[in-house]
Amino acid sequence: MHENICPHCGDTIVVTEADYGVTLKQVSFIQLANEFEARMLEDKQNALNEVELINNRILQIQANKYATPLFTYPDDSFIGQVIPKYRIYESSPINWVDKSLFVDQVKQITLQYNLTNVSGILAPMSGGKSIGIYRIQLRSSELDVNVLRYIDYADSDPIIFELERYTRYTGYEKEIKVMGVYKRSDESRYPYINSSRYFSSDWILAKTPRNPFPNATDIQMLYAKLLEPIVPILARDEEPLENWIDRAERAQRLWYQIGDLQRKLSIEKEFHSVQNILHDLRCLHGELELFTSQQ
Repeated sequence: MHENICPHCGDTIVVTEADYGVTLKQVSFIQLANEFEARMLEDKQNALNEVELINNRILQIQANKYATPLFTYPDDSFIGQVIPKYRIYESSPINWVDKSLFVDQVKQITLQYNLTNVSGILAPMSGGKSIGIYRIQLRSSELDVNVLRYIDYADSDPIIFELERYTRYTGYEKEIKVMGVYKRSDESRYPYINSSRYFSSDWILAKTPRNPFPNATDIQMLYAKLLEPIVPILARDEEPLENWIDRAERAQRLWYQIGDLQRKLSIEKEFHSVQNILHDLRCLHGELELFTSQQ
């Protein structure tokens, strides 16, 4: 039996051997739980730091390559033709729900440039005769990707989209986002388009200086150079366009999976579940390193 004096009230507290043993176990358990929690938080932070490092590395490489996704296009390729929405409706299997997207989100669609046989580019690209630069003025702040899918369906040639919007966040200055999808050559599936996922830039001010029109010996090379600023990873030396896009799509899927795991990790409290998530996160991190490396 132990007698202890309370330092606050001065009362005598009698603690039996059994009570002392129970208290000692409780203190030990609390210390162990605190150690587990500290380790779990440390592992969480280390995993998140690893993902952030690779994301920053990839973004830095991309930023060094191109300051902007916008290009200056040759004057002799200018078209400036407004495309009526009903033309898209007639040329694609659109339903009434998606028609409402055009009504609510799209103000005007313009074929701004048609890049074919310009600036000494003479060799046509297999599966496409030209590259269209479409400018889409938005009514809303964002555009549903299904709108782009129907336009791509209506025009089987490769397309680069420049989306335009005005928002109060920039003092109603015009902003532009560049989007595009890689259309694969697959005549067996015509008229269905065999394409990649959509790639996209961030919103940037329209007054941002544009890159010079890229040098290219054929339309295929030009297509790759126009996609390069919006594809999330860079092409390797002498890598075929098809392989580069496939690798970018796989990397993009890994980013989505990593994002899902990061959200789960931020709310998970159970130690073993956290360890399983960290294991999966590190595996995905290793795969992402593999697909984004330049070798």
